[in-house]
Amino acid sequence: MLLESTCLRRVKAIENAGGNMAHQSVTQMFLSQAQRHADRVFLRHKVDGIWTGVTWGEWAALVRRAALGLLELGVQKTEAVCILSENCAPWVTADLAIGATGGVTAAVYASNTPEETAYVVNHSEARVLFVQNSAQLDKVNAARDSMPRLEHVILFYAQGGEQCPGLILWDDLLERGAAAESARGAELDARIRAIVRDDVLTYIYTSGTTGPPKGVMLTHGNFLFICEAYETRDFVTTQDESLSILPLAHALERVVFYLSMSVAGTVNMAESIYKTAENLQEVRPTVLVCVPRVLEKVYERIQANVAEMSPLRRSIFHWALETGKEYARARYRRLRMGPGLLLRHAAAKILVIRKLQQRVGGRIRWLGSGGAPLAPEIAEFFTAMGMPVIQAWGMTETTAPATQIPVEEIRYDVVGRPLPGVDVAITDSGEIVVRGPNVFPGYFKNPEATADTLRNGWCHTGDMGSFDDEGFLHITGRIKELIITSGGKNIAPLNLEFLLTSIPLVNQAVVVGDARPFLTALVTLDSEAVQRFAAEKGVAPPPGQPLELHPDVIQHVGKHIEEKNLSLARYESIKKFRVVPGEFTQETGELTPTMKLKKRVIYDKYKGLIDEMYVK
Repeated sequence: MLLESTCLRRVKAIENAGGNMAHQSVTQMFLSQAQRHADRVFLRHKVDGIWTGVTWGEWAALVRRAALGLLELGVQKTEAVCILSENCAPWVTADLAIGATGGVTAAVYASNTPEETAYVVNHSEARVLFVQNSAQLDKVNAARDSMPRLEHVILFYAQGGEQCPGLILWDDLLERGAAAESARGAELDARIRAIVRDDVLTYIYTSGTTGPPKGVMLTHGNFLFICEAYETRDFVTTQDESLSILPLAHALERVVFYLSMSVAGTVNMAESIYKTAENLQEVRPTVLVCVPRVLEKVYERIQANVAEMSPLRRSIFHWALETGKEYARARYRRLRMGPGLLLRHAAAKILVIRKLQQRVGGRIRWLGSGGAPLAPEIAEFFTAMGMPVIQAWGMTETTAPATQIPVEEIRYDVVGRPLPGVDVAITDSGEIVVRGPNVFPGYFKNPEATADTLRNGWCHTGDMGSFDDEGFLHITGRIKELIITSGGKNIAPLNLEFLLTSIPLVNQAVVVGDARPFLTALVTLDSEAVQRFAAEKGVAPPPGQPLELHPDVIQHVGKHIEEKNLSLARYESIKKFRVVPGEFTQETGELTPTMKLKKRVIYDKYKGLIDEMYVK
């Protein structure tokens, strides 16, 4: 308590020195909130199975101790410090402590391999690495000989007996920091005051879908601009409870965390993405930001449950869904609602909608989706069920969002309008370019890639799109994924892949056809949906093969693809397809840590299967 009080006095002194001017750093914003809300709980996490709150005052004291501990290790301004961990309370404490020293957080995805971890540590030139647990420490030990710069490894959660050169326990670092207050406290305060908006706060390493990850440099000012752009929007408020499930190594989750911090909302750290369903019931958040794959999985599970209902209950569900769609359309397009619609919607809420909402805690105000495209039918489904989906678009290089759908104008096939202060334009070639204070200053130690992306003040995103008459941005595909058939037809595969994944049995889809005479596709199937189909049709797995490859399953998928082809131009139709057993996953190398398909990896891995479809 004494150190906490000392910390808050230091905070007040820093605040007074800064006057009433706008925050110059994320660190200063954090300390300002800690001063205002010292006794308010900001962060909750599970400790020994019990949700435990951390107040702003307690958190500020921990951050200060950790920052002083880093000073004791010799961390300098602009020096990178790595974090290899899933989301947890020490992660955010370490991040803010690094920032307080004037250092740079270089986050490593917890799912990274030892080799990928070593790449980030070496490229960022880090001497200090925070590690979550013994499992992550094993990765460090496995690649330690290839990380010659690394001096200190700080372990958040020790079980006892862990060994690693330069190992320091988290609690020991905090003790070092507490002991260094009198000697280094003034130095830390001076460092905090010296941080300006142009200082780099973090290197966020891209997922590397087409090559080695690039270190995107994002500044304090980049993140502060996003927080300020949302000040006038009913996005995250002081009353909101969020559940943090995306990795904090990802730009989107870091933005959402800082947004919550900027309004003094409450953040609950999910135990892991695998416990999302359980944590939703326990925390009952009001807002939830995720990538499309999370919503897709929930949607698939709901559809599976509906398929098992009795005909009467299934009929009631679909009636409620259609009523919800009609109500949502009227609400978000500001159309007049007659008493009949209002009455039907009230009944639908009682019979279906509220029950479905309870599965995710019952208090969701909105669901946020970003990082990849979301199928319109899924966005419409959740919105119709009273959980409007707010889609945003951007990239790591634009500090996550550059556009966002307004809360009061939900749409399903667009990604919103530009944020205030952000310019978004379409080049003659159809590429989306962005200009504004959210745009990154460049890639760390990669001037060639920086020059290629930042041209004449504009960030070239590599995405293709267009604006509609209402000013909403539509994404039509990626330039690098553009398929040019041997007949010279230019085809963006994104919408075709959406069409394929709307087939009930299809889980994932990759359209193929570059320099080929026609389009084909590789698809994975939803295992639960396949099992239900097999049970209904009396289908047994073929000898020595997975159920997905049963001729009846293949025929069923093919029939649906033929139906989808009817709505497409001849050159866009899928002439052949192959089912890949299982699914594309991160563990098998086909997905990035942010759940994006590594298409080049998939093309190479299944080259034989692809070539087979083009044999005459």
